[in-house]
Amino acid sequence: MIGVVCALALTTVLSLGAVGQQPSSTPHKFSPAAQRFQNELNAMESNARANPVRRRSVQINAADVNAWFLEGGYKLPKGVQKVTFHSHPDTIVADTTVDFDQLKEQLRQLPTAAG
Repeated sequence: MIGVVCALALTTVLSLGAVGQQPSSTPHKFSPAAQRFQNELNAMESNARANPVRRRSVQINAADVNAWFLEGGYKLPKGVQKVTFHSHPDTIVADTTVDFDQLKEQLRQLPTAAG
């Protein structure tokens, strides 16, 4: 259950990045903690493409997620200065610093679908 909750919290943070951003495509030399999280992401992505999808439990450590973000595993959108995950039994909390004016400005600069 913790893995599902963490995935939902992570999806929420990454959806902020959907505002004109993509996960970093540059290969990284991650610390062991960040690499553990990258490996889990790779396994989840691979499994999502599998047919049939394998049911598997995922344990994600908040320290690994925090290391991954800190080391540039995902380029946060302009206006999001940091994100830090904290895990507690049955709860994942993400603290972030967001400048909504900068996010709004970034949205204004995106090309429209019609143009």
